[in-house]
Amino acid sequence: MPYYYFGNVDDESICGDEVRPSNVGALELKTLVPGAGTTPYTLGQMYAFMQINGYLTVTLRLDCPWLAVVDRSRLGAAVQLSVRHPNGTVWTKWINVTDTGSSFVSCASFTVLAKRPNPALPGDNGCDPVTYTVSARFLAATYQADPAVGSQPATCSVSDQATANTRLFYSMDYTPIQFRPPSPPPLPPPSPGPPPTPPRPFIPDSPPDAPAPSPVPPSPAPSPAPPTPPSPPPGPMVVAQGDGAGCAHSDPGNYTSVSGLAASGPAATCRDQAACLDVFYTDDCSFNIPVDGVPYTYCQVCLLWQDAASNGRGCPKPASGTLSHVCAGDQFLATLSDSGASPVVGATAKRNTWYPGRAQRYCTWARWTSEEQTVPVTFTVKDASGACLPSPESPPLSVVLNGVPATCQNPRTVNGTLAGCGSGDQVNECLWTLQVSKPGAPGYRAALASGAALPTAPAAFTAFTALTVTPSQPGAS
Repeated sequence: MPYYYFGNVDDESICGDEVRPSNVGALELKTLVPGAGTTPYTLGQMYAFMQINGYLTVTLRLDCPWLAVVDRSRLGAAVQLSVRHPNGTVWTKWINVTDTGSSFVSCASFTVLAKRPNPALPGDNGCDPVTYTVSARFLAATYQADPAVGSQPATCSVSDQATANTRLFYSMDYTPIQFRPPSPPPLPPPSPGPPPTPPRPFIPDSPPDAPAPSPVPPSPAPSPAPPTPPSPPPGPMVVAQGDGAGCAHSDPGNYTSVSGLAASGPAATCRDQAACLDVFYTDDCSFNIPVDGVPYTYCQVCLLWQDAASNGRGCPKPASGTLSHVCAGDQFLATLSDSGASPVVGATAKRNTWYPGRAQRYCTWARWTSEEQTVPVTFTVKDASGACLPSPESPPLSVVLNGVPATCQNPRTVNGTLAGCGSGDQVNECLWTLQVSKPGAPGYRAALASGAALPTAPAAFTAFTALTVTPSQPGAS
């Protein structure tokens, strides 16, 4: 932590010290606890700062009586700190054991060399104004110290049972402020003027002599110093979640094999689309977000499509093609536009010319209350012309995509209006409804999470921390 926050890092070594403390990213940590009323709890703060030498630090600091739990024998009882570079590189630190043997921590930090200054470039430093994303994921509760009684040692116990097993995730964008070099030295003082003319005797009736020329020419007036350019403004510091990081839901053997597919051509019908579509979402979610007094978990849920060579499921659409369009819900369904948002009817966010692949996935948002395990998430998909189902009275097609139950039906008709994406509605705008499981629910499957909302550390983990660096890969999707 910087000296300013009673830490051990010299303030003057931090980028943008001229505007202290605005040069340090700071996020107040608040959450609603289910069953504990509508007043948010204040947990502490998360800080981020970059030093001139290129080292970036993220620090989690909790206020008493909140403590984070670190226990290798307990599912999800670990602190995960992450730093994401704009180029896609991710550094991650796990803490699930302490060097003192304590099962609780109130403060945790993670420092990475995010920028290596180039010694061949004079003045190069780590303060480039690029935006990093830092995050913290942990299990916490409020605790009290129980004094020793006789031979029984002192212990810690949960002081407010409503806070027990509170899983939390916070994320923040941080942009360093460029270090300003020292001001130039002051200008030298002006040169002294010429010496005064010596006195001369007065001679009556004689015109006075002209003064003798000065042996030293007058010095020119000094040029005014150029104005000092203003310091750049502090970078934005905003909460940012749901960018596709985290552990992805994956159930690769759980797809419905669909018959009656076209050999090649468009994906106009529900059956053809079922052989092309896939579901992608991760546990990089926003937890305990209060909306109208109710705490929700918000996650991005994405739909994508792949050709038969990529997914092995017989999609008739070639990889060189595109689907006509995709959108969220339909024009009469309520959808979510962001984490913390309330449902809005008609906000379909239609995308025309939908290309294949995970990099071209189309995403909307889902939210769950603490009691909900699954929620419906809807998309409309359209390609070419024709009909979604054999007839207007046909029941929806039921399939499973990546372990997610899904149905496809003809577009709805609401008050005599065909409900598509809202512009140029057509009879083959197929409405897809996915039953999406909340991270941590039984239907959510991830390689590192195995049904837990918070991933546990790898089984082979025995040291104090585990550090994972994920480099960016050009062309990766």
